Order: sequence, then C-alpha cells, then structure tokens
Amino acid sequence: MPVIFRDRNTGRTLFDTTTRSGSFIAALDIGGAGSAQDGSFGHPLLAIGTPFAVAMSGGVSFTRENVYPSFSFSGNTFYWHYPMASAGADWQHPPCRVLLGVKPGSGPLPPMTGPKLCIRDQNTGIIQLFRGGLCFQLAGKGTVTTRTDYRVGNTGRSVILIPNNPSGTTRLIAVRSTSFAVAKWGSITIGGQVYAIYSCGTTATGQPVDYWIFDLPENIPTGGDGLRLKDPDSLRMLYNSNCDALRIMDVPTLNAGLYNSSASVSYPSGRTYAVVQPTIAGYNSSTEALYRDGLLILDDGNYDGSYHTWARQNDGKLLGTWVDGATVRVDPVSFDDVIGQTPGYAPQPDPATVYWSNPMTNLIVVDVTDL
Repeated sequence: MPVIFRDRNTGRTLFDTTTRSGSFIAALDIGGAGSAQDGSFGHPLLAIGTPFAVAMSGGVSFTRENVYPSFSFSGNTFYWHYPMASAGADWQHPPCRVLLGVKPGSGPLPPMTGPKLCIRDQNTGIIQLFRGGLCFQLAGKGTVTTRTDYRVGNTGRSVILIPNNPSGTTRLIAVRSTSFAVAKWGSITIGGQVYAIYSCGTTATGQPVDYWIFDLPENIPTGGDGLRLKDPDSLRMLYNSNCDALRIMDVPTLNAGLYNSSASVSYPSGRTYAVVQPTIAGYNSSTEALYRDGLLILDDGNYDGSYHTWARQNDGKLLGTWVDGATVRVDPVSFDDVIGQTPGYAPQPDPATVYWSNPMTNLIVVDVTDL
C-alpha cells in the first residue's frame, strides 16, 4: 500500500507516494558579473534517478545572441556552459537560477551519515521525499483572462498577467490553456503589484487560463496542525501537510526551436495537466530579398543594379504551451513579425540573420487533478 497523507477534516488526499513529488535536490545560482563560461556541481543524490536541470529566467535579457547556458551531466556531476566566449562582458553570462533534480527512479539512496529520511512507493520503488531533497508545494492558484494591454512586442496578440509577489526566488508557475499557446515572457510591475506576464496565441480578450503557483514549504505561510518534516542537517522544511505537494508527471525532452517550432507529448487520459515553463523560449530572425514586379528575384551573386523592390522580413516567435486533452503541445506565438518594402535601387540583400534563439527544452509537466 502507498503512503497517503489526507486532510483530516475533508479526507482529501494531499500526498501519496505513487505520485512524483520529491525530485528536486538543489537550487543553484550561476552566472553573473565576472563569472566563468563553464562550471560544474557535484551531488550524490543525482544517482537516484535520471538527472535534469531547468533554468529559471527572471526577465527579458535577449538582444542578439542566445546567452542562456546549456546543461549536461556525467555521473554525479552537473555541468553548465555559456555559449559566449568572453567572461569580460557580463551580459554574456547573465545570472540564472537553476533547479537541479532527478526524474524519480528506484535506485538506492547514496550513503549518508546521521539519521536518514526516505519515503518511497513500495510497488514501483520510486523515491519521493528524501533527506536533502526539495519538495515544492502549492502556494496559490487562480484563473486569469487574456487582455490586449501590455502586449509583448509589436504584434503580440494578447497577454495574461499572473499575480506573483514572491517571498523567494524559487517559485514555479504552472499554467493550463486548452485552446491557444501561452508563452512565458517575463515580469511587470503595475501599481506596486508584480505580475508574471505571458504572451498568448489568441486575439480574443476574456479567455481563461488557469494557474497554480508552487514554492518551497519554508516560503509558504501556513498555520494550524499538521505534519511537518525537516531535514536533520539543514533544518529546512521538507514537507508541510497543510499544503498540496507538486506532482511531477514528466520532464519531457523536447527541442522545439527556430527550425521546428512545434512539438507534443501525450500522457494517460483522465487526469488534468498543466505546464511549468521555467525560462523564455523563442527566436528572432530576419531575411532580406529583392523583388521585381512583385516576383522574388533569386540572388545569383551578380547584382545588376536595376530597379527593384527591397524587402526585409523580421520573424519573431515566442514558444509556449497548451494542453489538448492529455497531450501537451508546444507552439509558436507571434510577437514581432514585420515586413518592410522599399522601391528603388536596392542594395545587395544581406544574408539571413538570427538575432537570438532559445529552444524549448526544459518543460515540467505537472498533474493538477483536484488541486
């Protein structure tokens, strides 16, 4: 039988060991002024499952290059690499908080000194709560609707604003849209209230998007009786039964980006899914071309200097998610598509340019059934 924690007043299940809840093991702050291009971090708990890392972006920091780091693992060591070569330019290594975790597995916990805590499902062997782990729990939820003010970019269709005055910097926001893509952009402050802002793939206002906010239990003010578990070494709270636990369904390996802007992954039906998009994903590129009498002139390298129409197209997309039944889909949201045409003796067109590109690689699919 699984271990199940229930609300003693309502009987509602708050936590059970058949769900994947305790899979984060560390929050790292990397990058920043004077930081190195590469770094590493070792942790023995990476041995208990397949490791993963998700980057938490704070705001909009894209200009021309993709400056977010790439991640890799070898054994029990996590590695990061910033793509730009110079540590002298601090903007090339922007500060980034990384949540490091493991897809729950059945491997043994590594040797530890002192008292141990490990709760696992006896049927699957999946490890849930463990000493040294980080268990995220529900800090708030609600529904917001699309609006056309505060739009993202030149042609962003609509946005949602999710109230988010965090007590810490480790909050995870899961969103659920069932008919259009919702793409993370950054944050905005209006009248002293901080909001997480998402660009949406619909022109209609008043369209609902549900959200759930999760945080570490130490950052969630609660009262009343309940079960509280603490790490014996750090004394950090591992679990508080007054709050529902984050139920991780999957951390899928997706690589939607500039040349493949859509992707999907399906899960068992009968459950309600939402998606955490920790960082901004998307791209911005431009192309230039010559036209004569409305027809594209293929560039053979021998520009004849005759009368043409010169066109420059800016293609900007954010990548967002929506939930189609039991399928989580990644699709683009247009935010900056501009075509400019100028008649005259046009210059030789410049080659296609990618100003920035950040693929969608680090989603967290969560089960929000009955939350």
